[in-house]
Amino acid sequence: MEQSTIEFMRVCCGDLFTIHLTAIGICFTIFTLVYSFIVSRKSEIDEYSEELKSKFASPQSAQRYSIATSYIKRMSSVNQKCIVAILCSTFCLMLSWLGYRVFSSPGIIITDFIVINLISVGELAYIVYFLVKIYKQYQQDLIV
Repeated sequence: MEQSTIEFMRVCCGDLFTIHLTAIGICFTIFTLVYSFIVSRKSEIDEYSEELKSKFASPQSAQRYSIATSYIKRMSSVNQKCIVAILCSTFCLMLSWLGYRVFSSPGIIITDFIVINLISVGELAYIVYFLVKIYKQYQQDLIV
């Protein structure tokens, strides 16, 4: 393979390093934000739980408890998906760094480049699918 093609792949590995580093940062931000929402709802659940144990619990308390637990389940799902994206991006980050800075054999660089791109495309498809699901949920929440 030509040297210019190998250099192009190395430059692409450097770009992919930057892209995946950015994705990790965004996913960590979303994860911590959602985690804080979960913790705040968890304290609400504790309050509703105590209220429901008493004899004088109102139906609204039971409904609020149910809504809060449903919300926590949905947000936990979001966090799980963020963790998957973080893991994929971290793996690609390491491979792209190796391809850009460490690997010198053309065969290894080509293999590294192909693996990074396949994982990146899979991760992108996963994120787009997840965003579509979130958007549909958002539309449902607005209608209700």
